[in-house]
Amino acid sequence: MEMELAQYIQKKGTMVEWASAVVNKKQLTAEQVQISEMMDKFGKKVANSGVINDTALSDYLQRVVQEEVYNEPSELLDVMFEQGSLGEFDAYGMYGTYKNTLLAQESAIRGGSVDKSYVDFRKLTPVSKHLQLETEVKYEDLRRDGALTIAQLTLYAIEALQNKKFQTIFNYINGLLVSGDNVIDASASGLTIKAMDDFAGYVDDNSNSGNTLIVGLSTALRGIKNMDGYVNFLSDISKDKLNMGCGILEAYNGVPLASIKAGKKLADGSTLLPKDRLFGFSDKIGKCDTRGYLRIYQSPNNKREVLELKFTGFEFVFAIEHLEKLAIAKLKNN
Repeated sequence: MEMELAQYIQKKGTMVEWASAVVNKKQLTAEQVQISEMMDKFGKKVANSGVINDTALSDYLQRVVQEEVYNEPSELLDVMFEQGSLGEFDAYGMYGTYKNTLLAQESAIRGGSVDKSYVDFRKLTPVSKHLQLETEVKYEDLRRDGALTIAQLTLYAIEALQNKKFQTIFNYINGLLVSGDNVIDASASGLTIKAMDDFAGYVDDNSNSGNTLIVGLSTALRGIKNMDGYVNFLSDISKDKLNMGCGILEAYNGVPLASIKAGKKLADGSTLLPKDRLFGFSDKIGKCDTRGYLRIYQSPNNKREVLELKFTGFEFVFAIEHLEKLAIAKLKNN
C-alpha cells in the first residue's frame, strides 16, 4: 500500500490537489478516491503503531509540504524578487548594487576641469527569517478518518507557511518608506484620482522593463473605482467587467493591479497585507532565497494518545537592492 502511495506522491501536485478536494468537499476523481482509501489505511497504521522511531507521517508531510513551500513558483514574489535557493549552511554574504551617479557637466573651456562625480556603491544587509509551526493530531482522528485528517495537515501546513512568509516580507517592506516621491499619503482625505495618478505614475516612470505591479487587499483595491469622479473615465466595457466581477479594476493607467483577498487570513486573524496600504513595484526590488530544507519531526505521546508534529527549518533570506523601485500609498484607515 505504501509503495502505491509513494507513486502518487512522486507525481507533482497530485497530493496537494487531493488534499484540497477532500478538505473543500469537492467531487473526487477515481484516482483521488483511491488515494483516500490508501490514506485511511495509512492513518490507522500510524495511529496504532505508537512507535517512537516511526517517521511515516512526517516523511510523507516533508515530501509533499516542502515541494510546495520551497519549489512552487509564486508569480507575485517573482515580480518583486530574483528568487533562488541556498544550502542550509551556505553563507549569505554582504552584497550590493551600483548606482550611476556620474554627472556630465558643461566645461567653461575646452580641456578645462569640472567637479568630480563618483559611482555610488551601496552595501546591503540581508534579512533572514526562520518560520516554524508545531501541532498535534489525535490517534482517534487518524483512526476515524485518516484521509481527512492527513489532508487537513497537508493543506493547512502549506497555507500557514506560505502565508506567513508573504506577510513577513510585506510587513518588512511597509516599514522601509516614510516619505519621499515614492510615498503617496492619502490617509487623511482618502483615495483621490490625483493620488492614484501620482502613485501609478511613479511606478510606471521608474520601470525600465514595463514589469510593473500594484498590490493591495481586495477591500483597498475596490475603493479605486469609487473615487470621486472616476466613473466618468471608465469605458462601458470596463463598467461591464466590474459589474460582472468582484468590483476590482484589472489595471490603473496601464499598471496591473493584483488583489489579495482580505478574507484570506492567518490563524491569528491578521491579513496578509496591511489594510491601509497599496504597494507598487517598478521591476524587481531585490533578491529572495530559500535556505536549507524543511524538517518535520513526529513524536508519539502515547499517554495522551496524540502524535506531536514539529515543522522547522523553513528559512528564507531577502535583501532590498532598489528602494527607488518600490512605492507605497497610505490609505485612510476605515
